[in-house]
Amino acid sequence: MVAPLEIRLAVPLPPIHLMHLGVALLDQRWSVALAEPHWRLYHNRSRGGAMRFAGPGMAMTARDGAVVLIPPWCRVTATCSGPVDHVFLHLDRVPLPEPWVREHLTAPRELPPDSARDAVLDAFRAAPLGPLPMGLHLQLLALVPTCLAALVASLPPVAQEDLDRAAAGLDPLTPALARLEADLAAPLDLATLATACGLSPTRFAHRFRERLGTTPGRWLQARRIAEAAGLLATGDLPIEAVATAIGFANRFHFSRIFARQVGEGPAAYRSRRQHARVHRLGPVSTIAAATPPAGGMQKPQHPP
Repeated sequence: MVAPLEIRLAVPLPPIHLMHLGVALLDQRWSVALAEPHWRLYHNRSRGGAMRFAGPGMAMTARDGAVVLIPPWCRVTATCSGPVDHVFLHLDRVPLPEPWVREHLTAPRELPPDSARDAVLDAFRAAPLGPLPMGLHLQLLALVPTCLAALVASLPPVAQEDLDRAAAGLDPLTPALARLEADLAAPLDLATLATACGLSPTRFAHRFRERLGTTPGRWLQARRIAEAAGLLATGDLPIEAVATAIGFANRFHFSRIFARQVGEGPAAYRSRRQHARVHRLGPVSTIAAATPPAGGMQKPQHPP
């Protein structure tokens, strides 16, 4: 008698969105102190220096050829001691629960060496401006979940176990977060959000702070700034239009909040990205996040 075939089904993970990527040659004149609202993947090829990252209670010098992942809202001061050929990828969505990220990912993290990964990034570095070859395009998209998996695998077992528990459970705040994400520009309505979660407004506010470490209003403001950063980095909307699109009454209020949270104003933020050699991925920049391969994903410092 033939044994029945065992089939295991898994719920697909949310997609990963690759928002912005490019190549830049950095030297001693380059120095930034920013808290970006999205994940960043940096890859350096150095000819005599290395990038240094520093933050509260930590400091690191990335080796030549290092791949570094920086969680959202993690404030870093990065300087350059010599010419560095620098590749960057910005991710505005990854399938890692935000409360877990806040708990376990607090600083930039250097990934273990991987020659196959480095070869893909070097091929991207060498690609001419313009549309990427489709093969390289697909390699870059496949690279991101592999890097996230390597990051998870590099964490202590307790962090990995916490991630499994977080992914297995249904967060009671999911209905509220889904409503907020659906229309970031809408006014904050705590009563409606609480009702969607089956909680009283007081209990909802308490649970929100407990799980996400901040108030609903501050969380929404941070998400609006993150959305604005994506619009500034990848489009040419006037700053006034960006402010309106994400729910700010005027450019001046938006610019003040953006500079306070990110570390520079929206005009400077956009201008800095125009100095890099930027590649546009086009319509397939969203990665369907299947279960990551074996191998190997740090509490971001969210704005106050």
